[in-house]
Amino acid sequence: MATQVGRVLGTLNASGRVEQERAKKEKKKKRFQKEKPEKKPDAPLPPWREKIKNVVCSNRFDMFILCVIVLNALLEAVSAATLQAQEDGTAPKWFTTTLTVADRTFTVIFTIELILKVLALGLWQRSYAYFR
Repeated sequence: MATQVGRVLGTLNASGRVEQERAKKEKKKKRFQKEKPEKKPDAPLPPWREKIKNVVCSNRFDMFILCVIVLNALLEAVSAATLQAQEDGTAPKWFTTTLTVADRTFTVIFTIELILKVLALGLWQRSYAYFR
């Protein structure tokens, strides 16, 4: 009988330690959670920014920019492949002019994309900002 009482007391003692450890962990978790500052929800955007955000965050806009990136990469590949001919002056004038105009056009498109995204999403103030 003494051994059974010893087992029961040992079991109770072990479960008590488990409960104490669990309580300590919960206390640490609550203390850690209290230290985190609560994030304020973002203020609503003005209507004009909301419209720009809808355009900039749309799949069509993303696909358009992706196509422009691919075309720009192809243009740069062609430009790099014909660089020697351009430097020698053996490349046709229209070809060199077309490459220059296309390069500037892509630069303008990417600059407009950047400006629209910064206008719509902000720089870093909001949770979805451009530079976050």
